[in-house]
Amino acid sequence: MGAAPGRALRTVVQHGRVDAAQQFPRTRGRLLAHASGAAGRRCFTYFTPFMKLTISRFATCLRRWAAFVTLMLCTAPAFAACLSLPEDFNPIEFGSIAADGVEVGGVVRSVRFTLTLTCARNGQGEPLARTLNYSSEFGPAPGMNLWATNLPGLALRMVRDGEDLGSKTEGVLGTHPGDGSARTFVIDMELVKIGPVTPGFLLGQAFVVEASPVSGDPSHYVVRKHITSSYVRGVACTVNTASKHLVVPLGAVPASAFDGPGSTQASREFAIDLTCSPFGEARPTPLSIQLVGETVPGTTDVLTLLGDDAAHGVGIRVLKNDAPVTLNTWHSLGDATVGATTLPYTAQYYQYGERVTAGSGDGVMTFLIEMR
Repeated sequence: MGAAPGRALRTVVQHGRVDAAQQFPRTRGRLLAHASGAAGRRCFTYFTPFMKLTISRFATCLRRWAAFVTLMLCTAPAFAACLSLPEDFNPIEFGSIAADGVEVGGVVRSVRFTLTLTCARNGQGEPLARTLNYSSEFGPAPGMNLWATNLPGLALRMVRDGEDLGSKTEGVLGTHPGDGSARTFVIDMELVKIGPVTPGFLLGQAFVVEASPVSGDPSHYVVRKHITSSYVRGVACTVNTASKHLVVPLGAVPASAFDGPGSTQASREFAIDLTCSPFGEARPTPLSIQLVGETVPGTTDVLTLLGDDAAHGVGIRVLKNDAPVTLNTWHSLGDATVGATTLPYTAQYYQYGERVTAGSGDGVMTFLIEMR
């Protein structure tokens, strides 16, 4: 592209890259500080009409040009980057995974890959050692020396040359002497089962590597690895919106309606609706449910009423197929089937005390759905 009238162009080279061209105004005594070659000849022509200033201005111009060249030569290579190979950016692929036959703590699948990093010397040609740090967007799995994933029941372990690197906010992948040589790291990314696994797609950024010079210079990004084309086969269920916050009205019941321990009143049916979808091969996926709530002391299936003004001697019981459901315990629902699934229940007031005193009859419980 041509320069605008009265302006000269230059290309700035810094830290081993080419930045966009910048423009500098053509002013007396400054042009040679920013131009060379043809631009330098224009500078000489520029001074020709002013013969009385030629020697002094030309000397000043040369000194500034020399200072500029010296500055460029000294500062451009002050910090050189670490580079990786193009194939180092290839994503991690676990493929189609079946986790149901693996014990908790076992490795579901492992993928091996390499990172080959070359770190240049500094501007004086001396080795510039680097520490290679890594981090993960998933963060640590709670209470474990593993990286979490977006799928419940699965975590990641990173092993370098046989050494478990563990999970930290920022860990150390290794070091590089910074002498211009290439160093290859062999890494095994292990998918570990830490609990019941929910079928679905495994997605996200596995980790990113940055190089930090031991001299204290700023660190810089080197390579990033993502997880793609990875999913757990089976059937995954989601709770329908209307079932996420259920209200079961038991209504007002006179205390006199209860006739002794074990008597019930105000039975009301309700249902939890799920939608189940296949991931890959629709393998049979066991489904379980747990109803969580505070129970009346001495019982396992009677929910405590809430509030200081709650009725006494009575609680809430949930039934399935006319049988009381034990709270805070997992119950099998069989294998999940693709499509809509309805879980029917009944709630009722249940007298557990010798006598019932009037008061509010509200109770709260949470249900958990598990796909193993």
